[in-house]
Amino acid sequence: QKIDHPERWGWVRDRFAAILRERAARDARVTLALAQGGDQAFAEAALALGVPLDVVVPCVRYEETFSANGKANYRELLAGAST
Repeated sequence: QKIDHPERWGWVRDRFAAILRERAARDARVTLALAQGGDQAFAEAALALGVPLDVVVPCVRYEETFSANGKANYRELLAGAST
């Protein structure tokens, strides 16, 4: 969820996009819980490339575990999910 050097998120996002571009040609889908951090970054990359996103909400009041920014991002990604 956290990277000691926030500037490294750019590299992580680039790798996520590269992985998804490779898989997207094979009718890929992404299934995530949208946890704050890596899950949300991967979901953003998937949606940007048009890869369908399926969300698993692991528990009641799940979004209460997020920071304010993470919660807003969670809701936006959830709205963009296929299922």
